[in-house]
Amino acid sequence: MPLTPAEIHNIEFGKASLGKRGYDEEQVDTLLDEITQEMIRLLEENNALQNQLPRNAPQQQPSGPSTEAAEAAIAAAAAELDRARRACDQAEQNARQVHRQLEQARPAAAAATAIISTTSENQLQDRVLAAAQRTADNYLQDAGEESQALIADTQLRCDRLIDDARRAAGDIEQNAHRQHSEAVATLTARRADLLREISDLTKFAADYHAALQNQMARQGRLLDGTAEPL
Repeated sequence: MPLTPAEIHNIEFGKASLGKRGYDEEQVDTLLDEITQEMIRLLEENNALQNQLPRNAPQQQPSGPSTEAAEAAIAAAAAELDRARRACDQAEQNARQVHRQLEQARPAAAAATAIISTTSENQLQDRVLAAAQRTADNYLQDAGEESQALIADTQLRCDRLIDDARRAAGDIEQNAHRQHSEAVATLTARRADLLREISDLTKFAADYHAALQNQMARQGRLLDGTAEPL
């Protein structure tokens, strides 16, 4: 089983007998403290990297000034299109009002015709009615053409603004995905390096512990007289 920092820190070695060879106690304690602190640092850094790595690779939503500008452009285009439609409706309403006024004038003109008996007066009335009809028709035609042109121009500008906003949003999303992938790759590589360092340090601590145990056992045999001194 791999050693933990607590197990390394709590290792206790027997002291060599007076006059016998052995390791310096302060040097051994210092080395064990350094190994313990390094393992703690590496484990904490590894845990921090694990917390930073995405668990289910969530997609990042693009955000920032560019996205807000795109949304504002779309909103402005929609508002302009709405204003154009309202202007078109108003023009059509005015044209209908003129037409109603003309229709209301027809009965009065008919009554006047019954009163006026001369041919010249009848011709004048017909010319007046014809001129009024032409004026109303021209007004209706001009209003319709103007409103259609305004709507077409506004729709064109709105489409351009929406296309620009979509391109900007696509660029933002692409950059966000690229940065996300680069960050994940960097964290993954760093985590792998830390795991290797932890593995190497754990192996070193285990080997060092085994060497110390062997040395202590050899010193014990020397004390018992069962082994030849070096």
